[in-house]
Amino acid sequence: MVAAGGHQIKGTVHGLNGYRHIDNVLIYTARNPNDYYKTFLKWLGFNDDDIVMGMHCLEIYQAVMRCSIRDINSTTRKIVIVPDRRVAEFLEGVFKGSTLIKIPIEIPAKVGRVGRPRVHSNATARKRAQRARDKAKALELPPDANNVSKEICHETPIRMDIVTRCFETAETTWTMNRYDTSHITGGKSYTPAATDVIELETIDDMVELFSTAHEIKYEKKTDTPCFNFTSFIDPKVDARSAVNAQGTSVLILDNDGGGMSRAEFIGILNQEKMIVSNSFSSISEREKWRVCIPLSRPVTKEESGRLFAAIMMELEDNGFVDHGFDPSKKSIASIYHLPCQADKGDSFFEALVGDDRQFMNPDYWLQMVPALLPSPPLAPLLTEGVDWPPDVAEAVKDAVATFDETGTRAGQGDAAIWDLAIDLRNLGLLAEAAKPILDDAARRTTSPKDRLKQVERIIRGWA
Repeated sequence: MVAAGGHQIKGTVHGLNGYRHIDNVLIYTARNPNDYYKTFLKWLGFNDDDIVMGMHCLEIYQAVMRCSIRDINSTTRKIVIVPDRRVAEFLEGVFKGSTLIKIPIEIPAKVGRVGRPRVHSNATARKRAQRARDKAKALELPPDANNVSKEICHETPIRMDIVTRCFETAETTWTMNRYDTSHITGGKSYTPAATDVIELETIDDMVELFSTAHEIKYEKKTDTPCFNFTSFIDPKVDARSAVNAQGTSVLILDNDGGGMSRAEFIGILNQEKMIVSNSFSSISEREKWRVCIPLSRPVTKEESGRLFAAIMMELEDNGFVDHGFDPSKKSIASIYHLPCQADKGDSFFEALVGDDRQFMNPDYWLQMVPALLPSPPLAPLLTEGVDWPPDVAEAVKDAVATFDETGTRAGQGDAAIWDLAIDLRNLGLLAEAAKPILDDAARRTTSPKDRLKQVERIIRGWA
């Protein structure tokens, strides 16, 4: 058609006036959002008709309006050809007095399937196969299920065919840090130290502590004390900075009410001991809940991030892409509100710690997520020649290394930049010393422009 004297218009045509002399228009485009985008739009409140109207009908309407219809003084006959009946009927309603005619094209009653034959039954199967290929490539082995593959986890060669998912007993006790409300509200009484450090010898001790806390009703969420099970160098001095965190013995997950119920989660992790309870802001229409999973051994900071990722992969493999778990709570130094009665909704507390369940073996899950090998950060170079005490220079390098564990992954940059800024601020760095380090970290995230703007906001409030 272009060779015959036609004019090809751009995909985005809003506001263009260069085609007002044209009377005949053929618009034959299909605007079909992918499943993830469509799911997001539905989450915002749009239905299927809204999406078709906004992304298909209105876009074609904009293209049609580039022709002589745009000229109110034009009286010539216009012919507009569109791809489907839905758009045609929509335009007929917009342009009163127009005539709707079906193009006499014969379409075969049955058209054979086009394109390559489907290899995988669904997207989940395709992703699982891709991970298997990536893992085999990293190990320089063919992706053959009959091969006994090995991978390095916890600095120990682990055979994937003999790793036990759970253990009857745990090789650890659990140390819980309790934090008073100043860790949420701030104020003169705030210090980075834990308010209490509580040793829990058995899983029954953990259940008793949580169940007792769950009976309490608070007026405000900020009145609720907080906790975590992170091991710090000295929790009585600093139990908040990620740079001082060493590991954890309990996996804690926060669900903000996504597309998966707690019963479905419990069904997927049906072998592991866990404690599930409502959050303060949980309501009947949108339950929010937290799960604590005691581990058979402590995990390091690096392993903690990989363990979280492995559990999320398992949920996605079971069809729960919109699972509702909060990725911003992935930092090992995060604190969580203790169980309590829900403010307005129904309260619930489930201690699934009987003999039918066992302690989660981290090594089983760590096999699924290879250890992260981040690109070398520039921050250690920025410490050279700077008049800092040696311990501060090393602490800065550790803080950046902690950032690299999560901050360079998609969707994790925002929270990781904030954690890094807090660590640098707690180390006593001035704004002019911290900014190059934060800028360097921001450039290595998956959204550098947004993160660099975030750094600017942080630096403005640094004093």
